[in-house]
Amino acid sequence: MRTATSHCRSAQHATPECFAAYFYVITRANIAISGLSCSGKTTHARLLAVTFGYDYVSASSQLLQDLGLPTGRDSWRRNQIEIDALRSSDDADRALDARIVALAQRDEPAVFDSWALPYIYDGDRPLLRVRLESSLKARAIRLRMAVSRTEPGLSQEDAEAELESKDAAAGTRLLRMYSADVTTISDRFGIVIDSGQFVSVPTRQAARNGIALLHRLLCHQVDNWLDEATEPVDHRALSGAAVIDENGSLLLVHRRTNERTQWELPGGHVGPNESPSQAAERRLHAETGITGQVVERLGDTSFLEDSIRYSYTWFRVAITEKGSPREETVHDGWQYFSFAQLDAMRARAELSVNAEHLVDAVVSGSVTLAELGGTK
Repeated sequence: MRTATSHCRSAQHATPECFAAYFYVITRANIAISGLSCSGKTTHARLLAVTFGYDYVSASSQLLQDLGLPTGRDSWRRNQIEIDALRSSDDADRALDARIVALAQRDEPAVFDSWALPYIYDGDRPLLRVRLESSLKARAIRLRMAVSRTEPGLSQEDAEAELESKDAAAGTRLLRMYSADVTTISDRFGIVIDSGQFVSVPTRQAARNGIALLHRLLCHQVDNWLDEATEPVDHRALSGAAVIDENGSLLLVHRRTNERTQWELPGGHVGPNESPSQAAERRLHAETGITGQVVERLGDTSFLEDSIRYSYTWFRVAITEKGSPREETVHDGWQYFSFAQLDAMRARAELSVNAEHLVDAVVSGSVTLAELGGTK
């Protein structure tokens, strides 16, 4: 089994290298991404493969190799007439699809960039089917961005016409070969996301921002699906203290060990003879010297690490007495941070997983700053 670990979370500043360490995952399920042309499936299949430490398998690239054609980025558009002629009998496609299905049943997990696999796979090994939806307009914007250097004059109208033609050809082929209607969303798909909502204008910066945002959302949904499909071998409870000062800033402690250096909420394991709220108060005192009292439960999060499922509960804690740490800890300091600072720290991968999840909860509105005692 593969394990990918980390704490990297900024949609605005994310990079593939950053996301390569995004989530704790333990699974042997494969992932197949499908969708119409220029829906973003190739980009996000590659990113998911990096993120989860999986192999990446491109059905399109393998087909080009089988046809004896180059596999470069623009090969399909440059060689479209020859490709269509070589695929007229469906033999090459059937041979390729059989090989892809066989790869999906091997031991090594992979992300498959394939139109057909979600529709034709019926093996025993779990397969998460992901469908990227997108409007014709948004897909045409993606196409124009992809060819902006070689074909800067491609209009939106021409791009849409080209995609409609390609959609029709691919849809006809899969319907003929497998009775699969790729123009509709099948209940086979475990995840369906409209990637078009992340495409605004045909600029490189807009494309980078849209890719990062969609990848982040996709990672969350894939991670949740894989969590449900794969049971961890152990479960442990953690809890933490959310302490807010008069300016609405959040208290974090700084961990510095050989394994990791990060800012995190004061907190830790819930002992056998204590409640989660008591554990939050205990760890706050041990790590900062602050005596506090739990005011309310804010929410919770969870993550996998080394075959262990960690459940983490956040508590808002009011300070009742300040002091000095009473025991040795792995922390070398603590500090209050505004939520603007926390968002920037998240972009630099300086926060622990549970601290990032709390920031995410505040940003999404599931936990409000009013609950924490601060204001925006």
